[in-house]
Amino acid sequence: MKTIALISTFDTKQKELDYAREFILSKGLNVLTIDISTRPGKGINADISPFEVIQEAGFRNEQLTEANSKAQAIEIMRLSLCALLPKLISEGRIHGVLGLGGVQNSLINSSAMQLLPIGIPKVLLSTIASGFRTCGSLVGSSDITLLPSIADFTGINSLTALMIRNAASAVIGMVEFAGEPLKNNEFAIGATLMGATEEGILRAIHLVEDEGYQVIAFHSTGVGGIAMEKLIESGSIRASMDLCLHEIIAEDVFNLGFSKGAKNRLKGAVKMNIPLVLSPAGLDFIDVLKDDFFNGVIGDPNKRKFTMHNKNIVHVKVFPAEAVSSVNIVCERLKNYSRKGAMVIPLKGLRTETKIGENLFDPEVDNAIFEELHKNLPSNIEIIELDAHISDPIFSETVANTITGLIGEL
Repeated sequence: MKTIALISTFDTKQKELDYAREFILSKGLNVLTIDISTRPGKGINADISPFEVIQEAGFRNEQLTEANSKAQAIEIMRLSLCALLPKLISEGRIHGVLGLGGVQNSLINSSAMQLLPIGIPKVLLSTIASGFRTCGSLVGSSDITLLPSIADFTGINSLTALMIRNAASAVIGMVEFAGEPLKNNEFAIGATLMGATEEGILRAIHLVEDEGYQVIAFHSTGVGGIAMEKLIESGSIRASMDLCLHEIIAEDVFNLGFSKGAKNRLKGAVKMNIPLVLSPAGLDFIDVLKDDFFNGVIGDPNKRKFTMHNKNIVHVKVFPAEAVSSVNIVCERLKNYSRKGAMVIPLKGLRTETKIGENLFDPEVDNAIFEELHKNLPSNIEIIELDAHISDPIFSETVANTITGLIGEL
């Protein structure tokens, strides 16, 4: 019989936890209750008490009870659950996770859930999973299912009972009918793209798939790159067509924009030394919110070439010096890559709207990128220049032939 971990603070969520536990048991699954209260002793006993949780990370009981602040106590519990939860999964003691609560519970639960393998069911019923706030810190690059609780957790009523049943049913369904961690026994190739670079890259993906390979694509908008890097380091992805490096210019050059958030891009492929085909697509623009752009978040908007991506987001051509900065970061991160790789450069445009007469046509910026790559790219990464646009078939065919050739040398 499979077991679901039920995690929250028993000192404040006893009624809700009892309700969730009884509901899961009534559906024929086991429950392992984990108490992450930072004021231990105020709730009834759980299967795993707060003191047992913190011992997993080497903390002593008095470090929790005598913490200088609530924030310190929460951090002790967060680090401890991060140690405990992966251990329970690896030992086969639990097969899915359900956490519930407000800010404190959401922070502690989500931090630990993010460390679990992709595919393991993880559901978080949270009071902060809605509104104007973003939930990236709760989900990260994981597959946490985040459900708004609508009402606060102050006991069982018609609304909280309904939300708990829905959340519990979600994790029960996953555990019963799926709930398998992503396996590494199939050879998979990672690929990055965005809507502005999609046509040529998507065609390349299909060509590689036609050769019998599995390709997993990621959207280069601040989350996709993180997910791909994580899967590369876990061994789930064993070759990479990293054809849209846009997250680097958002995160490392401007430190802002819609695609900010992907730290340490390229480092996974370098660390694991997997076959790698790149292109400089995405290094020639930054995407920002319309209001921010016209309010001067990256300087005078009248001095920038731009296009409206949609009603809320503007794609802005960067200046040559900004583009060069992004290339320098790329080259620096590739220094320790020791395998033979390739950089495919479409000389006539790195994205949509970059042809002659279009909004983002700027050969000065593009040429600055190309020249910097020639100067600083490590010699083991072959530069393949094409007298073509990224959307042209020759780009797709070259990428596909190059990555399959590199894989064939394994």
